[in-house]
Amino acid sequence: MNLSRSILSLFFLFGFSINAGAQITDYVLDVKNASSQPLQVINMQGSDPKGISLAVNNRYFEKNGKPWLPVMGEFHYIRFPDQYWEEQLAKMKACGISIVATYVFWNAHENPKGVWNWEGNRDLRKFISLCQKHGLLVWLRCGPWSHGEQLYGGFPQWIESMKNTRSNDPAYLAECEKLFAEIGRQTKGLYFSEGGPIIGAQLENEYASGQPKHIGVLKKMAIENGIRPVYFSITANTVFDDKNFEALPLQGGYPYRGWERAGGGPTKDFLYANDQWILTADLGRLYYDPEQYPRGLCEQGAGSQMTYNNRFTVEPAVVEAHLQNQLGRGMNLIGYYMFQGGTQMPGLKEPGLPESYDFQAPLDEFGLPRASYKYLKILHHFINDFGEGLAAANPVQPQIKVVRQTDKDTLRYIGRFTGDSGFIFLNNTQVRVEQPDKKFRLRLNLEGGPFTIPAKGDILLKGQTTAILPVNLKTAGVNIRYATIQPLARFSTNGHDDLLFFQGPGMKEALVAPSKAVMLWEGDSRVSLATMKPSAAMKKVLVFLLLRPVQVFPSGCFTPGAMGAPRLMLKQLRSR
Repeated sequence: MNLSRSILSLFFLFGFSINAGAQITDYVLDVKNASSQPLQVINMQGSDPKGISLAVNNRYFEKNGKPWLPVMGEFHYIRFPDQYWEEQLAKMKACGISIVATYVFWNAHENPKGVWNWEGNRDLRKFISLCQKHGLLVWLRCGPWSHGEQLYGGFPQWIESMKNTRSNDPAYLAECEKLFAEIGRQTKGLYFSEGGPIIGAQLENEYASGQPKHIGVLKKMAIENGIRPVYFSITANTVFDDKNFEALPLQGGYPYRGWERAGGGPTKDFLYANDQWILTADLGRLYYDPEQYPRGLCEQGAGSQMTYNNRFTVEPAVVEAHLQNQLGRGMNLIGYYMFQGGTQMPGLKEPGLPESYDFQAPLDEFGLPRASYKYLKILHHFINDFGEGLAAANPVQPQIKVVRQTDKDTLRYIGRFTGDSGFIFLNNTQVRVEQPDKKFRLRLNLEGGPFTIPAKGDILLKGQTTAILPVNLKTAGVNIRYATIQPLARFSTNGHDDLLFFQGPGMKEALVAPSKAVMLWEGDSRVSLATMKPSAAMKKVLVFLLLRPVQVFPSGCFTPGAMGAPRLMLKQLRSR
């Protein structure tokens, strides 16, 4: 292969040292003999007036009949000044968020009894309309009981003092009917089928010891009062009629656990072998058949809550690795809790917790991006541009799995494949356990025959880093056999595809593909994508390669785009 190669970076180069003395280990991934889960349609679908359709099956969500891997972020409108909602929603959109989730806390809207307040930073309709303005979809978490560190779990005081709450008791249901009627009035015309952004609604929360028929009663009540999204959901530790598929159970996972001392110790969330969706250590028991529902999260922790005596620092590289691990294991809906931090409303916080609801979220209590915002943005671009293929791909586990979170010696890896095409996820990060550098080769067994990555030499994965490597990536009719650089984004222009990759710290860049079909861009000392002109040397695929340091990625909107439109500035640092 004779490819022109150059290393491009944003603004400046970080130097990385390679540990030449690390032992090289061979790891095997048998894709050829991996099992595939058959598709089963779930009866939740809908279309908007423009003909855009949404659906779901037991493996993934669908948009216009194609696999869809959405990214959802929690933003509690009542915990942030309404005059800044639009600015923060724009920041969420810039980071690659496609759905905004939010609680509707009952006690923030009906207080005192019979008096409803939907004004100021309680203006739900304004909040949803701003989401729609910025092309963001909405997932309501409408209770009636919510928790969310709200006083009485979101219940008004007189509901909290009632007997038989969170049940099918007639007196309690009569009050719930009033809440759902109010929510229905506030959201009228804003549902997906009406041309609005609301596609989902969560019923109850963490309802693990109640009446299984209660969720069905709440769903019927919601629909009768105009709450009519495409998808109804619950949290996975909720009892419900799972055989009738009345709701989608969505999970949670936190690399740092604010309810444990110092944020907790080394968790198993970083082991690809540990399938969190059947992990009974946290749930206590399994409430549904996980093979019947898509794997999705409503509480992917990019931070965690604090108490007055419990302080810890969330490391952005750990947050990134946690999300990457979830993707590798088969997650097909990301739902952060929280993505935008906030401040508790006076008198409405859960006792024993601070007024701050910052959560060390990617967007903090005062609206400023944290380092984790920049780290996550990289994976969000990958998900948004490669998610269609990823959502349909099956997880492929290695024969030898890492099962101990304290294991420092064994490489953690997994594949997601459809046939011979897919991605390999590599993780060398574990919360609370520093990982050493690892040198290795990957031996793949595919239908088309076995091969090794790389064909010569080895891969170095630095400690506290991750990587996603493509295998048989097909783009514009060209097959990229494999690469030891990570896909970031893709876009089409002038009859060819442009691919943006980045290079991990210490990793040797390699891209194996037909030399006449792929060109690695090589330019002058400073190049703007806005001024590049296609040349005869460019065939079908143009590849840009960046270095890994996420610190240089801008905190604002980063959207690679077609030539001729203002986009990202790149700098050539070295060519070979």
